[in-house]
Amino acid sequence: MIDEALWHDPDQPYTGPVDADLSAHPDPFGAAAAIFAFTTEAQTCNRAAMRQRWPEYRGKVPPDLAKTIIDDIEARGATCSKP
Repeated sequence: MIDEALWHDPDQPYTGPVDADLSAHPDPFGAAAAIFAFTTEAQTCNRAAMRQRWPEYRGKVPPDLAKTIIDDIEARGATCSKP
């Protein structure tokens, strides 16, 4: 679970794990944009819907990171507006 108070404190450096190292990715900015889009979409969809959308994100969003994003959203009890 993310400590949101620490995360939003600009005076505190992030010392947690790196979920995705994009430094060696052939298109790191494209991958970062895909991760942002995946996270945004996952907040309004459920796991089954995101599985159907996975082909669009495959190769751009690391699978372990995608699972972590979905798990975190579900753990917070986020409700889905789409099936």
